[in-house]
Amino acid sequence: RMILSKKSATFWDHALEILCEETMADTRHPYSKPDQQGKFDGLCGVYAILNSVKWLYRIGEDDLDAMFRILCESLPGKFPQALWNGLGVPEIRRLLDTSATYLAEQHGYDDFHWHLPFLRRQFSSAGSFWRSVGEQIPADVQAVVIIGLNTPWDHWTVAHKVTPRAVAFFDSYGMRRYPVTSFTLDKAKAGDLPGLKIMIDVHQSFALSRGK
Repeated sequence: RMILSKKSATFWDHALEILCEETMADTRHPYSKPDQQGKFDGLCGVYAILNSVKWLYRIGEDDLDAMFRILCESLPGKFPQALWNGLGVPEIRRLLDTSATYLAEQHGYDDFHWHLPFLRRQFSSAGSFWRSVGEQIPADVQAVVIIGLNTPWDHWTVAHKVTPRAVAFFDSYGMRRYPVTSFTLDKAKAGDLPGLKIMIDVHQSFALSRGK
């Protein structure tokens, strides 16, 4: 293994080469990475919607920046408290309606749809919940599901693919792929200690789609 000093020209040439490769990769695939929230803010709900729109419509950063402002301004009574308290289901519903209006008025997209598929459903296990999420995002439909996670995170995330063993996320705080067995519907089994799992708020699930 070659060890390079930061003072050597080879080190900086190598570092520049890596940076250029990463930049080129981002340029070639500008929509392949979710936008990230700040470490201490509670705006995961806003970012979940922005990342969902990014996934479904491949909208660029300038438009997402404008959309971020419009979404925040649509909830004037919730700021600044939302920065540390986060947002609940009523606010997410309002933001999704605002998103539909923005996409129609600014981009001519009138095919953005959302609903709460599990509002009155009961699930026997996390596995059965994820199977139902998978049914909401079949391969032939452009769709994602925004999901509310409870203990230990209290976080809104975006699922875009479900397999029998794992869930793939487009997430604002670094979640990428988690085993189905990482989740629970039982609060007594949820937490951040070894052996505990991530609790799902099954009724806080929003299915978003483009065209259907």
